[in-house]
Amino acid sequence: MALIIMAMATSMLSGPLMRLGLGTKRKSRLQDALSSKLFVPDLQAQTRRHAIEALAASAAEVEGLDPQAVTAAAWSREEAMGTGIGNGVAIPHARIPALNEPRIVVGISAAGLDFDAPDDIPAHVIFLILTPQNDPCAHLDIVSGIARLFRDRSMLDRFLTVGSFTDFLALVQTGVQWKR
Repeated sequence: MALIIMAMATSMLSGPLMRLGLGTKRKSRLQDALSSKLFVPDLQAQTRRHAIEALAASAAEVEGLDPQAVTAAAWSREEAMGTGIGNGVAIPHARIPALNEPRIVVGISAAGLDFDAPDDIPAHVIFLILTPQNDPCAHLDIVSGIARLFRDRSMLDRFLTVGSFTDFLALVQTGVQWKR
């Protein structure tokens, strides 16, 4: 019994203590990094490279970034290892020195794209995660939220029916609360 309590206490304290040691202020939440200006409900891309380029262009326009630099940073990570996590979701990502806060560009692809997911299911919901260079925990916090949200395949079907950012955000918030 004591081992179980100690394991639970260690698990609950390790994240906040690491965050304190790394000097980060608070946990980055998925919904805080989303924006209606960074939502692409009808992503028209034939390849994962084209998807990353389109999502990077959206981020660059909204955040005042260099689209080629954002694409290059995300693509270099994608080439090293595919970012499909399964259940129809991909999480290409990059650390961007010019950012102060995490930003996520969301693309919905009805056709689906191959992001080398372990389950071989094409990605229909693509989250381009852009985090500040100096915040190593932000990426992990956001990926953790996405992974929890899409633990089961039924969530993908629900996300494919959204037509607006408001619907998307409501589904994220409902899903996050439901999955806790």
